[in-house]
Amino acid sequence: MSAAKKYLRSVRFSFPVFRKNERRFFDEFKSTVGEYELLFPNCSISDLDKKFGTPKEIVIDYFNNMDSEKYLSVMRKSLYIKTGTVITLVLFVIFFFLQTCLLFQSRNKFEENMIKTEEITIIQNE
Repeated sequence: MSAAKKYLRSVRFSFPVFRKNERRFFDEFKSTVGEYELLFPNCSISDLDKKFGTPKEIVIDYFNNMDSEKYLSVMRKSLYIKTGTVITLVLFVIFFFLQTCLLFQSRNKFEENMIKTEEITIIQNE
């Protein structure tokens, strides 16, 4: 894997959210890095860090130039989605735990009421 691909991958994974606007920015940035790689095919990650900045710096600059209200809205939505997902998963786990407990109790009651031995009495008429 080339240094540019590793660099772009680390930039991509540095974004806390990756929505439409971030994807558009990343695609433009990717083309810029691709042009730089064509000019300097043997560039290293440190060369890319010096030219464009570290992945963390790139993401910080992107969010500093972004409208803060829009950013907060995106982060709130992301938080709501994550919270909703966690709550849903917890409720499913609780539901399946309760179902398992009820099935276990039903099985125990069935075993208690089950006939274990059978006695047959033969009566002969004289």
